[in-house]
Amino acid sequence: MMLARPVYGDNRSVLGVVAKELSLKPLREYLQALSIDRHGLAFVAESNGNLVVSSNGDGVFGASLSEPGKKVRFNVQDAGSSLMQQSWKLVQKYLQQHPDTEAVGDSAGSPGASLDQPRRGCN
Repeated sequence: MMLARPVYGDNRSVLGVVAKELSLKPLREYLQALSIDRHGLAFVAESNGNLVVSSNGDGVFGASLSEPGKKVRFNVQDAGSSLMQQSWKLVQKYLQQHPDTEAVGDSAGSPGASLDQPRRGCN
């Protein structure tokens, strides 16, 4: 996974990009090692519902329906697990009822780092 953020100057001009490559393997292994009921699962998703990693061994990437040969990230709403879909709906309902709750990784006045943001300025 690549995380990248632009660095802005005083006049809001882009000075450069800070990027970090991060392996999700340790997180996936941690989730899979959790003591969870055989009917349960754990997953991490972005605020838009795009899956980052899950404990059930399902991949988070699949073939794009609109662009043959292209891989895209699965969204929780499109996951094969009905438990994951229902859990996501409950999380979304909770967040709507508690708008002061801040998503992990987001900060006030600053957009959260999305895994889908393009890596500008990096080759």
